[in-house]
Amino acid sequence: MRIRVLAPLVRPPCPRVIGPPMIENLVFAMSIMIPSQRPEIAQARIVATAGRIPAAWLPFQECVVNRESHGNPRAQNPISSAQGKYQFLDNNWRHGAGWNVYSRLRDAGMPRPQARRILAKLHVTPIKYWREEYQDAAFAFVILVPRGWRHWSGGNGCNNLVPGGTT
Repeated sequence: MRIRVLAPLVRPPCPRVIGPPMIENLVFAMSIMIPSQRPEIAQARIVATAGRIPAAWLPFQECVVNRESHGNPRAQNPISSAQGKYQFLDNNWRHGAGWNVYSRLRDAGMPRPQARRILAKLHVTPIKYWREEYQDAAFAFVILVPRGWRHWSGGNGCNNLVPGGTT
């Protein structure tokens, strides 16, 4: 049996020779199309940015963390649903704090579908099992709302560390 190879009906519009200028153009085109960071690296950068506490608030944040959980993101209050690094009341905060994290992730550049998947997980996960960066993002969101820091007002002198005073 013989196989017959047919010639193409239309000749290609450009020559089959690839020279240096064409290779340079291809490399440039590929550098534009291929993201500079792998997705997991980009996501880690976004999550870290979302969880970053503004520098002016760091003394207040450190005071609150020391008072509430001694820095333990898995801390659980034995007589209430307060849990996590900032002792959010899980019964009251899980849903709202999840949206706060979502907002911070979006502001940091995370695409909506990816942020929505994280939000869905946060809504069904007790706060003490959230990644520490997500707990930090929720805290940062709340303290940046006018008078939001008052959720942690009280003893141990943390109020004196609020940037701009306690009004």
